[in-house]
Amino acid sequence: MEDIYYGGNWWRFSAYEIRDGYVRPAPSATLHEYAPLDEFQAARSERKEQVAVYEALLRCLDNVGVDSDGRPGAGSEAPILEWCSRHGLLGLLLHQVLEARFAPRWERRRRTAMTPEDRAALTRTVQQIGASTDPNLKRTAAWLQRPADRRPALHYTQTEYRRTNWGSFLFGDVQELTGPMRRDLRLEGRTVSDALWPRTTPSVLTQNLSTGEWEYRPVGESWGGFFPDVPPRERATYQYPKPYSEEFWRGYAEPLDMFIAAVRSFQRGFLSAARLKNPKEFTVEGEAIQPTTSALNALIPPVGSALLKMRDGSFEQRQVSPSLLGTLVIMAQQDLASDRRVIRCQNDRCRMVVVAVGYQTAYCSQQCGYAAQQRAHRARKKARAAADGGRARPAPKAVMPRRRFPSSSP
Repeated sequence: MEDIYYGGNWWRFSAYEIRDGYVRPAPSATLHEYAPLDEFQAARSERKEQVAVYEALLRCLDNVGVDSDGRPGAGSEAPILEWCSRHGLLGLLLHQVLEARFAPRWERRRRTAMTPEDRAALTRTVQQIGASTDPNLKRTAAWLQRPADRRPALHYTQTEYRRTNWGSFLFGDVQELTGPMRRDLRLEGRTVSDALWPRTTPSVLTQNLSTGEWEYRPVGESWGGFFPDVPPRERATYQYPKPYSEEFWRGYAEPLDMFIAAVRSFQRGFLSAARLKNPKEFTVEGEAIQPTTSALNALIPPVGSALLKMRDGSFEQRQVSPSLLGTLVIMAQQDLASDRRVIRCQNDRCRMVVVAVGYQTAYCSQQCGYAAQQRAHRARKKARAAADGGRARPAPKAVMPRRRFPSSSP
């Protein structure tokens, strides 16, 4: 049986903390669900100067100082935690994973409703298995053909997750009815011995965010790296929670270095596309950014158009991404494709990215604009003084008050 576990919304906790190198929910935090893309589109439709979620993330990154080892310096963690408490984690695990197969376990047989056609097809399959010369298959077929002898048994069961073409995840259990069976019900829920594992051992097909290459990785390295509370010796065979469930989010955490690296990749991709739209504004350390949309497009996972049934019974068509990072890329793409201006703040001490709707907008905020204007005013005043040779201007002469004489008239 397969279930869809994602419909376009996202989840965030009310508070986060950084512990043992992970950004994770605070112990007493509460979980909330919201629709980031819907909120973004509603805000953009008002045609007001509003900071988008991804803009706030890029500004947050600009405020994060790093030491010589690339780790955030003291006091640099607060912007990250504040942003996460408003929007949640990026969902890096779900962003990268295309397919995951976990360690097989002994589970009871899952019975599903069958049509007469399916039942007839199953009967033919059992008969074909019985005609096999393999003794294991013949014993399995004999057991299937004797309903009266169907005592409780445990079957070799492997859990799989697969990302769909509409940006969601499917969850399913694959039971091997023709494989080994166990009558000992005490084994239920335990991991199958690795001697019985299939050739496709528990593994994850994942995409590298930096290179874009696909690779198979062990479950313990991939999923285990995002669940720090799971003991290292159990990460290879742990039964991880279903994606997007509350149990999943309460155990899920993101390594701080991976969080920052993903945001930097997003920043490079966005600035590369912005350079293509506004070549005069965007430079990095005095060198022009390569103008291209490829870097930003490479960051987005499969995003699809899904028809979703809402809680009130109505239907909506939405763009669905498996991660918040993918949703942020959608937002950036929509802004870059619109008539909005993508510039840098004209304050030389700021230079943050600004997505502006007004043609006169030049600063990221009123405070930044006021500071830049005051600094320019002091610079002009200093230049005038230098033009006068450094001589101080003479003070204005004091004006003596007019003396009043008493009138001579009586």
